[in-house]
Amino acid sequence: MRDRNTIIARQLLPFFESQLRVWEAVMFLNHGSHDPKESLAQRFSKWRSQCPKELRPLVTRLATVFAVSL
Repeated sequence: MRDRNTIIARQLLPFFESQLRVWEAVMFLNHGSHDPKESLAQRFSKWRSQCPKELRPLVTRLATVFAVSL
C-alpha cells in the first residue's frame, strides 16, 4: 500500500509543516482504549477529546483532510 500511503502523506505534509503544534496533538492519538470497529470519524472524535483544548481545533482541521466532519 505504499502508493496509497504516499498520497496521504502528500496531503498531510503541508498541514504538519504549517501547523507545528499538531505534533503535540499526535502524542494524544493513542491514549485510551481502541475499538477496531470504530469509524474514522469516531476515532478522530475520540482523539480530539483526549487532547488539551488548545489542540482540539488542529485535530478538527486534520480530520477535514480525510473528509471527516466533527
